[in-house]
Order: sequence, then C-alpha cells, then structure tokens
Amino acid sequence: MQIEALSTRFILNDGSPRLAGMTGTKAIRESGQKSAARGSGTRVFGVIPQRFSNLSWSDPASNELRQLQLSRLRLDGGAALEDEHTAVTFVRSVSFVLRYNATPGLPLAAMFRAVGDKRRAIELTNLLLARVEVIETNLIAERLTLIRRDLVPAVYSLRLRYRSPLLSPNARRALEFINREGQATSGEVRRYLGVAGRKRPDPADLALTELQREMLIDRGPSSVPKTGIPYLSPEGFPYHLFEKTHRDLVRAAGKLRAADAARAVIEAYLRAAVFVTPRKLASIFRLLFSEAEMNSAIAELVGANKAQATKTCVLFAGIDAQTW
Repeated sequence: MQIEALSTRFILNDGSPRLAGMTGTKAIRESGQKSAARGSGTRVFGVIPQRFSNLSWSDPASNELRQLQLSRLRLDGGAALEDEHTAVTFVRSVSFVLRYNATPGLPLAAMFRAVGDKRRAIELTNLLLARVEVIETNLIAERLTLIRRDLVPAVYSLRLRYRSPLLSPNARRALEFINREGQATSGEVRRYLGVAGRKRPDPADLALTELQREMLIDRGPSSVPKTGIPYLSPEGFPYHLFEKTHRDLVRAAGKLRAADAARAVIEAYLRAAVFVTPRKLASIFRLLFSEAEMNSAIAELVGANKAQATKTCVLFAGIDAQTW
C-alpha cells in the first residue's frame, strides 16, 4: 500500500463515497480536502507535534515510539503480571490480548509475555474468563485473542455483517450438539462427530474454529492441571452458544452503528498500541471492517482530536505528552 505524505492538519471526515477507492493516509487526506472545499464552517483539527510530523522509521523519534509501544503492551520483558488485580487492570488498559504468546511484527499484547510464566498466564486467563472481564475470539489477526468485555458489542456488531449464511456440515452439527447439551468441550464434539483419534487439526477443530470465527460460540474457563502441560485441562474448555451466554452483549451490539463500532475498536487499539501503520491496522482487523470503513473511522478520530496522522502511521492523540 502506498503511503503518501500528509499535511500536518486534517479536516473532519465527511463520509464521501470517494473514500471507498482509497487506502490509508491518502483517504484521510482526501476527506479533509473535500471538506475544506465547502468553505465556511469547516473545522480544522489534529495538529501533529513537530517531533513526529515528518516521522520516518530511521528517526530517533520512531525508536521512542517503538519502545513506548512495547512498554504499553508489556512486550518489553518488564514487570510481570502477578495476580488477578494486575491482570484485570492490564486487559482493561490494552483491550486486545493474545491468549498465548506474542508474534514478532504483530503489535498486540500477549498473556504469556505479560505474565512471564505459561502456567500462571493460563491460570490468570481462566480467572479473567470466569469474571467475564474478557471474551475469547479468533477474529483479531485471526489469532485466539481476549477482548475487553465492553468492546465485545462493537466487535460482535461488526462481525455479524459478514457472518456466513451457510455453515460447513461439521460446523452445523457441532453447533446443534452444543445447543442441545448447553455446552461441550472439543473432546466431546470430536467424539460426537466421530473423528476422535485423527491427526490434529481434525474436523472438530476446524468446525469449532469456524463457529468461533462467526461468533456463534465462545470458550469459557477451565481448571489448570497441577503438573504436566498447563493448557491441557482434565475436563477441557467448555464451548457455549454466544447469543445465549452473552445476551446483554448481543443486545448492546444491536444498538450500535457500524461506523461507531469501527471507531470504538480502532480508538481502543490505538490507545494501547500508541501507533500503527494503516496496512497493519487493516490486517489486524480485516475480519471486522473494510479499508474504506477504517479510513473513515481514522479520519473521524483525527477530527475529534483522538488520533493524529503522519506520512507513515496513525498515532494516539496527545502522544507528545506521554512520559518517555
């Protein structure tokens, strides 16, 4: 994706359909130019701090941003999460957390990295799921991710628009089984589908992944064995029907406009990640919204002084005021 240089001032997005054919910061700029052409009443927002206005990745400021991002996402090997309280505070601050380990080049927090010990990370993840502080999904960067509870309606409402009208035969049978039983582990689904003992990932794994991607099911907490592999719970992790288990979140999702939901997701991500390139942002959330919707949301955040933009990236507003 070609990222073009920007002026350091931006105009509130006017929702022009011309944005649909543009990507990244070019679309943000075009939105501003069209608004300015209308004349009186146009509001100008988003003055970029001088130290970042011409940012390139060879500049010292870019290294400062990277270090700040690593620190905010707890990817820098700093102080580890120790207990339930610090874990709750952490997920509320970062909004999206990979359930297991971090991935190079993917600016998302990760439980294994934030905690430092795999067994303790799984124990704290179970506590978070039991408190319903988070919901597990596989929609964010197509990885198993914990989402802060109050953001789930936005994610659900965005994904619902793309939900496939047809499920694979195994996914449909698994969904019917979970609905009938109230909940089921992957082992129970595997036996029900008659695929126990097959090489993994087996048809049950694929069916459950499909159902979770459509937000038809989610996974609850389980116990952690005292010895052995910590994520192999004796009873397994229970899968539930999402709409039955989280009725309040589904109701809240029904009240959201897609534009508001996309803006909420991007703002929450940016608040923790500090900065991101449009290409990376589109990749992380590609199962939730289009690039055109992303461009529109960014432009609105810039217009509301909640984000800033340079020639290469989008930044959390007020980044110049951060403690370095």
